Amino acid sequence: MILLAPAKVNLTLQITGRDRKDGYHFIKSVFDPVSLYDVIEISVSKKTGIKVIDVNKKLKVKQKDNMVYKAAKMMLEEAGKVKNKRMRMGIRIRVYKYIPHGAGLGGGSSDAAAVITGMNRLFKLKIPAGKMEKIGFQLGSDVPFFIRCSPAVVGGKGEKIRRFEAKKTLWYVIACPEIKVNTADAYREFDKGPALTRGKPYNNLLVYYLKGKKKFDNNKKILYNSFSGLVFKRHVKIKKIKEVLENCGAENVSLSGSGSAVFAVFETKKQALRVFKRARGKLKKEFMCMAHSV
Repeated sequence: MILLAPAKVNLTLQITGRDRKDGYHFIKSVFDPVSLYDVIEISVSKKTGIKVIDVNKKLKVKQKDNMVYKAAKMMLEEAGKVKNKRMRMGIRIRVYKYIPHGAGLGGGSSDAAAVITGMNRLFKLKIPAGKMEKIGFQLGSDVPFFIRCSPAVVGGKGEKIRRFEAKKTLWYVIACPEIKVNTADAYREFDKGPALTRGKPYNNLLVYYLKGKKKFDNNKKILYNSFSGLVFKRHVKIKKIKEVLENCGAENVSLSGSGSAVFAVFETKKQALRVFKRARGKLKKEFMCMAHSV
């Protein structure tokens, strides 16, 4: 079984508070899945156990610490519960990694979601999407979004997902340096600030782009990320990418997640391609791609 695991961008990301009990933060964010994919191939093997094969040699953690491995292990346990027997079989997962690691694009979470949904189909478990989202949430806060993988307003700690049908296809230019911004560290740095930011609604984005009610007014910014200030201040390379995209004609540029990926968003492929061609020559050493909403 072969599955595509798409990346996502955070069109807006607002940190709205923090749970005093466990220290996790609450967010409100607009997630858009995009056409930058990892490829996950799942098969049953004769040898028992789980084998994850990193085809492109891009995975940065040990096999048993990888989210793909953890997702497969959890789904074998779920299969045992559904079928009321211990699952003595081997699972072989080949991962073709194309989404940059640790870039705020959700690659690891998307891979885990692909394994959950793929093994559900492979073993005919008929686990509903809602339960798969709960399984995924145990692995990471972004995993539930990728189970059904459609544009959504995501709240709480990632478990509150309000999906909607986008009326327009957005086009993106995505670029990132080989820098990993640790998300936990980014939250700690954010907490050192004077106050949580509460005044940046996502309504402009929903009205102008995703609900298709009117053309976007470039004078009214639609993107926002609570991490932007501190990440651009601490990482000169990431800030430079933002400046290059803006100097090449991008009107709306932002950070995805806590970075290091920076993206520019456009209404048409033609607009995106023009900026991509201009920026490509100035960011030769960085990962760059064009993508669209999926």
